[in-house]
Amino acid sequence: MRHCIFYLLLSVSLVGTAQKKASIHVEQYTLPNGLKVYLNADPSAVNVFGGVLIKAGSIHESPDATGMSHYLEHLLFKGTQSLGTTDYSSEKTHYERIIALYEELENAKGRKRNDIQQQINEESVQAAKYGLPNEFSTLMKSIGSTEVGAFADYDVTFYHSYFPAQNMQLWLDINAHRFIDPVFRTFQSELEVVYEEKNRWDDDFENAIYVASQELLYENFTYGLWPTIGKTEHLKSPSLSKMHEFYNRYYVPSNMALILSGNFDPDQARSYIENTFSRLEAVPFTPVTFPDYQPVAGERRKEISVTPFPLFGLLYPISSPYSQDRAAIDVCQYLISNEQKTGVLDQMEAQGQIKRAYTEVDDHALASSYHLYIVPGEEMSIEQTKAMVQAEIQKLTQPAVVESLLKVAKQNIIKAFWINLENLENRALTIAMADYLGRSWPEMLAYSEDIDQVSTQDIARAIDKYFSGNYGLLISTKGKPDKDQLKKPPFDPIVTTQATSSAYAQAMLKRLAETASTPTFIDFSVADTLTMGAHEALLIQNETNDLFSLELRIQKGWRSDPTLLETGELLKKIGTESQTADTLNLAFESLGCAFDVLVDPNETIISLNGFENHLPACLQLVGELFSAPKATQAAIDQLAADWRLRRSDEQSNSFLMGYHLIRYAVFNQHTKSLSRTSTQALGEMTPADLEARIITLWATNKIEFNYLGSRSKADFRDVINTHLPLSAAPGIPAPVFPPIRDISANQVYLIDDPDSRQSQVYFYLKGEPYHPDQYAYVEAFNTYYGESLTGVVFQEIREYRSLAYSTFARYITPDQPLDNGYLITGFGCQSDKTQEAIDVMLTLLQALPVQAEQIGPLSATKIQEINTKYPSRRDLGARMIDLKHKGYTGDPNAQAYEVYQSLEMSDLADFYDSQFKSQPYVITIYGNKRDLDMKKLAALGQITELKPADILVD
Repeated sequence: MRHCIFYLLLSVSLVGTAQKKASIHVEQYTLPNGLKVYLNADPSAVNVFGGVLIKAGSIHESPDATGMSHYLEHLLFKGTQSLGTTDYSSEKTHYERIIALYEELENAKGRKRNDIQQQINEESVQAAKYGLPNEFSTLMKSIGSTEVGAFADYDVTFYHSYFPAQNMQLWLDINAHRFIDPVFRTFQSELEVVYEEKNRWDDDFENAIYVASQELLYENFTYGLWPTIGKTEHLKSPSLSKMHEFYNRYYVPSNMALILSGNFDPDQARSYIENTFSRLEAVPFTPVTFPDYQPVAGERRKEISVTPFPLFGLLYPISSPYSQDRAAIDVCQYLISNEQKTGVLDQMEAQGQIKRAYTEVDDHALASSYHLYIVPGEEMSIEQTKAMVQAEIQKLTQPAVVESLLKVAKQNIIKAFWINLENLENRALTIAMADYLGRSWPEMLAYSEDIDQVSTQDIARAIDKYFSGNYGLLISTKGKPDKDQLKKPPFDPIVTTQATSSAYAQAMLKRLAETASTPTFIDFSVADTLTMGAHEALLIQNETNDLFSLELRIQKGWRSDPTLLETGELLKKIGTESQTADTLNLAFESLGCAFDVLVDPNETIISLNGFENHLPACLQLVGELFSAPKATQAAIDQLAADWRLRRSDEQSNSFLMGYHLIRYAVFNQHTKSLSRTSTQALGEMTPADLEARIITLWATNKIEFNYLGSRSKADFRDVINTHLPLSAAPGIPAPVFPPIRDISANQVYLIDDPDSRQSQVYFYLKGEPYHPDQYAYVEAFNTYYGESLTGVVFQEIREYRSLAYSTFARYITPDQPLDNGYLITGFGCQSDKTQEAIDVMLTLLQALPVQAEQIGPLSATKIQEINTKYPSRRDLGARMIDLKHKGYTGDPNAQAYEVYQSLEMSDLADFYDSQFKSQPYVITIYGNKRDLDMKKLAALGQITELKPADILVD
């Protein structure tokens, strides 16, 4: 993970009511073994988010064995001596030999090194006869866990997932058990996966920028010595013994915390925790001490060449989270740049003084910094732009400049704080932050009061102290990141049998069956509906706080009018007949109202959220914007300049280019990237053109409203009719659903990128017409085939053969019933692994691989996921509208539940055969042609070599 958890919520705290604070109560206690427990019971939630925090990251590693925390993040999913194995006593012989061989490998060179690696491979293949490395993930999915994952950072490692409350005892048992005698099985395969991750890392210039910023700010200090992923030389020669030492040193109860947030009974939870996490053995632990960080004094400069366009970064050391000055610093950050685009940098960008500005807070446990990355304007040098930016920041020391902005800044921060804390994951991460910083939960919430007390004098002092003379200056000229060479080794696949399960897993599944309950389905009656002429509204009551969310879903999107793509962006950059763009943005900001625009294929969605009592004023501003827009040529020119930068960035991003290529394969010319306006045409647009488009969009199209708030139907109707000039007779355009490409013979589409380390490879197969009754089989197929860590594609491509870091496989349902569905599979892999990975994927496409023993866990997974994937209150309306557009009158999971209870493997095989058996395919490849075997590719289908211009408009 690139950023630590402390960044996630620091800039979104402010004063809340006592009632709100009480509603987010956190109970804290410590088990006898030293493990801290945090319980946040929230009866309004639909599920539970659980996490285990390990206060150990890459800064705790030895300089001669980096990457340990990141490796463990992967390996703690591989099971234990009784989970993930059919016979550990037999497996152990090979496992111990593998550990010893890795010790020999560390200093071996040449042929000896190759011989040792081959021996490791042979032992790994033998050990795999007993191992079940995916069993942990399978078991977690079976109890309904979703978003099962982990991240390792400089300071911490965090393991997490959502799960249904009724399965809390099972979740706690499994997640406590994973830390008791873990086995780092299939390590050779996982090592190759980390190589793949390193290659992906190296292909992204943003990672190169971030690493350079750490090196610049933290010379000879922990964060600047090596990235979390580790040094290349240590990736090539890892030590399993040192990994065990790191685990035994830091993965101990007194250095860990368990965090639960969601809908559960605290008394019951305490009992379950006592019976599970108390089993972790108490071990004495002495925290590591680090020297104090000495911040940059004066200007410290570093020059690199890694970006597709020139940019520079101003990197300011700031005080740590919750320190004495931090509240004032956070308000300064908002005044410099914010989502409402009212900060001083945002104004410079809007006025064309700079092309683009990025800002981020980079909080670590031992030090923090604020980063401003800036692309200079036309014919402006870096020194000129730097001086101009710093002069604008210094203006914030003037009370006359800040006084009118301060109250508004605080108001918007408080709104964002409470909306973020509605999310269980954000709440749990905030609790984790409190633990690592040694803060109590009341202290965390009291931070809002510190923000409320910030004055103009505090802002001036913070600017003088933190945003003036001491900073890092990172300069990147146009170029590409250096890339370490990690080549594909000639190893045999480490295939494990999944035909059985461990005794531990069998016991957990038996307990699951004994506690089965009927899931909760979406009840459409919880929403009120009303019509206002041709317009419709869906209303859901907000029972949590006084913050509304409102979507105005205009029934026209980019498929019928591609110019809406730029119109949507420019709506946030223009004013009205009575207000400039600046004053309009300030008006939204002063109301605490977030305004956003999203242009979808068949809808243009205007999103608002803010304080309920400000809804009328927010709607008044929206009404003015659409009935009397006032554009400027400067706004259009600024967007055109930004598009040129974005499209330059886009063509340097192999992941995006691979995505555009597969979309072209499916939809031919009907893709977003080929429908969009060129930068040249955008530059030729006039303000009058834009104003006419906006007025026409509003006046001629039906609107569907999606509202979460506290107003009644009558009150909502009144506020809409009073403050929005709705069209009395709007058009109701038919949505546009372009046909997908017919395939008469196998084809290969290839775009050559000589600089890409990775190949982005996808496969497209056209299916038959889709009927909503197939919903359950599609959902089950996607989970079984490729949508999870236990999916067939993930296992065969990544787990067994380590051919890719990322895999994808999904049946895509059409936007309207009875249109053709289609299958997309793919992977991102090291260039020299491309052909082998293609061969494996083609084998998986010939016929559905049948793993009959997986049908029981799969059925359990799908039933439990109905609860854990139930939308939050704020997302419920959008889900209902989406289902309605797809032809459903109720929750399709109700029918799916009946199907899942009697699901057979033959059902999935029949579904696959009916859709894709013997169907021709299209393969798309974006990568380095030099590493491909063109003769073998030609044998797979007719090769068509394309250029970027064939798949996207520049």
